[in-house]
Amino acid sequence: MNNDKEVRFDIYCEKCKYKDKEENEDPCWDCLVETVNQNSHKPVYFKEDENANTDSGTDV
Repeated sequence: MNNDKEVRFDIYCEKCKYKDKEENEDPCWDCLVETVNQNSHKPVYFKEDENANTDSGTDV
């Protein structure tokens, strides 16, 4: 059984500490290349921005 999930960039990029980087810069570029993630909708290199208003319990 395949548990890969489509990454929800629309939800997580705005909550990421790297959100101000360009799409062609690391780690954003590496994240965008990985469009699926096993058992999670979170991008592979997602790091929550401590200053962002987020709901840490959301992994749809």
